[in-house]
Amino acid sequence: MIKRSIIFILLINITQYDSIIKSNKDRELLNKIKMENRDEKILIIKKKLVIGKKYNIFEGKLFLKYIIIGEWIIPPNENIKFFNDNKFKKQDMTTNYFEEGYWKLENNNLVLIRNNKKISYQIDYFILEKSDFSSSKYSFTIVFKNNTEMPILVFLFD
Repeated sequence: MIKRSIIFILLINITQYDSIIKSNKDRELLNKIKMENRDEKILIIKKKLVIGKKYNIFEGKLFLKYIIIGEWIIPPNENIKFFNDNKFKKQDMTTNYFEEGYWKLENNNLVLIRNNKKISYQIDYFILEKSDFSSSKYSFTIVFKNNTEMPILVFLFD
């Protein structure tokens, strides 16, 4: 019985952190930050990520779960906003068409649920880079595998 309890406690501790969120202090910091607040989000991205390093979902799933909250660009002409309550709103900037639904991170996928239909986007990696393709200094990008509808999500900042 004691052996099972120890294993259960170890499993709980493993699932609470990842290679970016390494401690309870990191987790508490994320809980205090409102990810909809662009400036606070930028500070935590710059503080926790190494420029140019590719992170896979298993290294940073907990981190990504917090960071994804807020508005993202889907090149060339769409944006998507993820909310804390697991809702999302996607807009085509050309036609002003809106889609709404729910989102979740499941295994290594971003899953969008619209009208009872699930669409999974397999996350290849995410990365913080110095930006060469815009007037912004940095880009934080989530890259999806084998997807033409939504190949990347981009968050640009200085």
